[in-house]
Amino acid sequence: MTTTPLPDDSPDIAALWNLMKDKAVTDADKRTTILHLDRALGLDIERQVALLKAEMESVPDAMQRLAERREEARRAGNFKEADSLRAEIHAAGFEVMDTDSGPIIRKRL
Repeated sequence: MTTTPLPDDSPDIAALWNLMKDKAVTDADKRTTILHLDRALGLDIERQVALLKAEMESVPDAMQRLAERREEARRAGNFKEADSLRAEIHAAGFEVMDTDSGPIIRKRL
């Protein structure tokens, strides 16, 4: 894997975004580039991902089931039911974040 350099004339977030969309750059090289920038910026993305994964895995099964029911209601267009389930999850001390890859449930801060 290699780090793909950003163009010298535009070292900004737009250049990074264009690099991520570039089909000629492999996913492995994109990941390497992101992690290289991460080290330079001190964001510690890999650690944050690991912490979020551990946090998500510690969510009780009952909350996972509520989140799954909520997602089914959302997909069916039953937003009143989805909102009610979100409120139930919230009342139990958890939050739901809707993402492109599905909902994330975690302990509320």
